[in-house]
Amino acid sequence: MVGVYSLFMKDSKDTCSYRNQDELLMCLELSVKCARNYFDEISIYVCEHGDKIIDKTLFDRVVVVPYSELTVKWKDKGLWFYAKAYAYQKEAELGNKFCHIDSDVFLLESPHNYLAEYPIGFQSDEHNKQPFYEGIKGILDYFGYDIPKNFYCAGIVYVNELSIINEYTEKLLDIYPKIDQFPLKGSIAHIYEQGLISRVAEAHGNVGVLFSERDVKKHVRKPPVRFVHLWGNAKLNPENMVKVKNRLLNQNYF
Repeated sequence: MVGVYSLFMKDSKDTCSYRNQDELLMCLELSVKCARNYFDEISIYVCEHGDKIIDKTLFDRVVVVPYSELTVKWKDKGLWFYAKAYAYQKEAELGNKFCHIDSDVFLLESPHNYLAEYPIGFQSDEHNKQPFYEGIKGILDYFGYDIPKNFYCAGIVYVNELSIINEYTEKLLDIYPKIDQFPLKGSIAHIYEQGLISRVAEAHGNVGVLFSERDVKKHVRKPPVRFVHLWGNAKLNPENMVKVKNRLLNQNYF
């Protein structure tokens, strides 16, 4: 099982939704050092802009993908999510079972004991599905899929069955040239990263999650594997960045 990261930047000044590049690199470093506790090999797929700024010593394998290789296919629209899918696809082509981890995700415990039994596993399921229905229905109809039972957050994607990723990336490449045919509503993330991959995953059997919002709210169980995800605006909170920096300074990798 390989730990996999991806980092694609529009230009040398892109901060990838962080406040600045220093904080992006801090989070990436802490994320990788946490993952080192659980993965013997860690790879990153990165464009030429990111290749110039990352600390390559963090990784066992650095795969540089020209930014133009993605933008020719995707015209910049939704590049961040397709860059992740590209990393999934290329790692699957190598025949590697893998776990893709976002740069703002920090594993506190090993995911292996819990997710190894599933064809694919994710960080969490989403409890408020209605916004997803409107955005994804046209694309699911195109492929003959029903609405998935759950939508899954892809901050962590744990892949044991590579055919799932092959099917997902194949469908991404199929649908994009036809995207204007569909009355899409909602964010790119909801439609592609969560909506489409969720339905593909469910078609292959049971799906594992490290955190279920519904279970926790009902006090049914605690998350079986703990992690931190600085989701959305949490990355913009200076206090969180101070905590990240302090953990790096103190070599405290959870």
